[in-house]
Amino acid sequence: MQLIGVAHRTPSLLAALLVGAIPVMSAAASAGPLDPGFGTGGIVRQELAVPSIDVARGVTKQDEAVIVAGSSGDRFGLARVPGLYRRTEERTTVDFGAPSAAYAVGRTIHGVVAVGSAGEDFALAFLDVALQPDRYIENGPQVRTGFGAPAVARAVATLGDETLAAGDVGSGAGGSVALARYDDGDLVTTFGAGGRVVDDVSPGADIAHAVIGVGSQYGPVVVAGQASGAALVASYTQDGSPNPRFGTGGHALLDLTPADDVAYAVSQHPGGGW
Repeated sequence: MQLIGVAHRTPSLLAALLVGAIPVMSAAASAGPLDPGFGTGGIVRQELAVPSIDVARGVTKQDEAVIVAGSSGDRFGLARVPGLYRRTEERTTVDFGAPSAAYAVGRTIHGVVAVGSAGEDFALAFLDVALQPDRYIENGPQVRTGFGAPAVARAVATLGDETLAAGDVGSGAGGSVALARYDDGDLVTTFGAGGRVVDDVSPGADIAHAVIGVGSQYGPVVVAGQASGAALVASYTQDGSPNPRFGTGGHALLDLTPADDVAYAVSQHPGGGW
């Protein structure tokens, strides 16, 4: 299997990481022109339901419309930006009863799921296409998962009815990669310890910024992020164990520059496979 990740190096440089034989290709990031047919001059500014400073951190596309997720005050904030074929605009906030913020949003069978933090827990909000609570989620539509320490879900991937959330647990230099796997909002207990995985990759701060499920819900899970200043790509088996067929003990650390390197995205190569 070959995987492509993207690592941020400087404000004007991106490093595309081809992991497998692990050649590294660097290219200057070029800014394309804004699409004049989208919003006003290619830009949309959206004010959410709660008067506050709104921050958008995640985005996905559904039914020719763009869904953005972030924070609105101390709640999850989501908005549907009308697209070319779907002109309806929806906005909503989700209250978890504790300060919360969404960091990513992904598509589900019935709508979308936003992930982030609430208090010190992973937080997930399952919503339908109109950004209303998804009534098909049995253990939801709001789910909180504790790890015994402050945790933030920063990325999400969906595979059928299953949802993968990835981020970090702990704080400062002692943080570890954290993952949780759900089926209709319930933790998949065969994954890690009761549905949770905590992976202390390095002595420094370990964070997952992106996650994918490769192939199917029975395939490996891959995350991209950072570990002690190096870009990190890690793979886990269906049961949450480090994948012995990937990198060194399931991890590939890419120290590209003297500065800190971070991978923010990962995707399966179209011609991939082991």
